[in-house]
Amino acid sequence: MYKSNSELSGFTVVELLVVIVIIGILAAATIVSYTGINKKAIVASLQTDLSSASKQLKLYYIDSGAYPGNIAETSQGSRKYCPSSPSDDRYCIQLSSGNEVQTYSHTTSTFTLILKNGDDNVWYITDSTKPAELTPLSGITVAGTAQAGQTLTTTLAPSTATVTYQWQRANDSGFTVSLTNVGTNSATYTLNSADIGKYIRVAATGTGLFVGTVTSSATAQVSAIPFTAIGNISGTTMEGEVSTAGSITPSGATVAYQWRRADTSGGTYADISGATNSTYTLVSGDVGKYIKVVAAGTGNYSGTQTSAATAAIQASPWIAGRGGTTMAGKYVYNQNSAASAWGPLSTWCGPPQCDYTGYYGSLVASNSVDFSLYPARNQCKAIGGRLPTQSELQELNNGRVTYGNNFGTGKFWGASQIYLEDMSGSDGWSYAEGFDFYYNSTGEYSSKNTVRSVRCVR
Repeated sequence: MYKSNSELSGFTVVELLVVIVIIGILAAATIVSYTGINKKAIVASLQTDLSSASKQLKLYYIDSGAYPGNIAETSQGSRKYCPSSPSDDRYCIQLSSGNEVQTYSHTTSTFTLILKNGDDNVWYITDSTKPAELTPLSGITVAGTAQAGQTLTTTLAPSTATVTYQWQRANDSGFTVSLTNVGTNSATYTLNSADIGKYIRVAATGTGLFVGTVTSSATAQVSAIPFTAIGNISGTTMEGEVSTAGSITPSGATVAYQWRRADTSGGTYADISGATNSTYTLVSGDVGKYIKVVAAGTGNYSGTQTSAATAAIQASPWIAGRGGTTMAGKYVYNQNSAASAWGPLSTWCGPPQCDYTGYYGSLVASNSVDFSLYPARNQCKAIGGRLPTQSELQELNNGRVTYGNNFGTGKFWGASQIYLEDMSGSDGWSYAEGFDFYYNSTGEYSSKNTVRSVRCVR
C-alpha cells in the first residue's frame, strides 16, 4: 500500500541551515583543540630536546674542560648535531622531528642554545637555566625634539632586551612615500639637514634571548633650526677697506652670504656680483653707495636675515701705483703728511724699528712696532702706511700726474738710514736718505733731525 505525496515529510531550509552551522561550530572547535594540542606537543619536544642537549654539553664540558666551539648537523636534514672544536661523537644531540638549532653561543664555561620549530616556537636553554621561551619585544618609543641637530633616543619594552635598530625616514607620517633606511644600528639618531621636512621612526628586532620586531610611531615633521639675526657690518666705510658681516644668531649657524648696495640708505638694494663671502672689500663702484649683507641659513638652519645699512662709502685717500713700476700693487697717500724729522740725530736705528745690513738700515714696514722716536715714520703709521723706499720715491716723482700732481718740489724722506762720516768726525749714523723732487736726483742725504716733507705709501 502506498502513501500519498501529501503524507511524505523532510528537512526545511531553516533546519538544514541550523545543521550546517552546528557542524561548522563542531569542526572549528575540533581544529582549535587540535591546534592547541599540536602547539603543546611542539613545546614539549623543544623542552625535551633542550634538556637532553644541556646534559650532553655539560658531559662534554666535564671531559674537555670547556664547552664545544660549535655544534653542527652531521648531514642536512638528519637533525643530529655533534660538537666540534674539538669533535667528540659521544656527545651528539638528536633533535625531534621539526626541531632545529637556531643559534649556539659559548664561552669556555657558559653556553646558550636556541632551538626552533617554525618561526613561532623558539626556546632556549643556558648552562645555568631551564628551558624557556624567548621573550617577545612588546614596544619601542622615540623621544626628542624633531629638529635638525637634535638627537632622538629610544626606550624599549622590556628594557633589558637586546636588539638591532634600523632608523627610517619618509616623506609622510604613514611611511608610504620615499621610505629610506638611515643612521646606524644605534639606540640614538642625530637629525641632520637631509631629515628636514621628513618623518622619522625606528624598528627594533630582538636578538639573543629576545624575539620579534617592534616599530615606533612617527616623529613630528623634522624642522630646521631657525636663523634669527645678523649683527651690524664692521669695518671702515671707505674704498679699499674690508667690510665684515656681523655676528649671527644662533652662534655657529651655517649661512650663505650675499652683499648688496643701493644709492640711498633706504633705497632698493641690488646684489653685488661675486660678493658671497663673510667679508667684502669695498671698490670704487661702492663710493657714495650704501652696503648691506643678506645671510640665508644653510644645512640645519633656515631663514634669511638682512643687516642694517652702512654709512655712505667714502672714496679712498690712497691712490693705486702704476703697473710695471716699483709701485705696482701698492698705494700712495693722496696728500703730504706734516713735514717732520726722520729721527734722533747721531742715533743708530736698530731692531725692531729698523732692519740693518752693512752700512744701511731701513725702517720696517710693520706697523706693530713703536715708532714714537721716528716722527716721519710715525705719521705714516697713523694712517696705516709707511715711508717709501728710494726707488718708490723716484717713481712717485716720475708719476706725479698719476699720483695727484700735488707733491710740489722739495726733499722727501725715505725709509733708509745710511752710515756716513763727515769731515768733522761726527757719528756716521746721523744721516738718513731721501729724494729731492726739485732736482730729480737720487740719494739725498740729510741729518736725521732735518725737517723734510713726508708722503706715505702702503
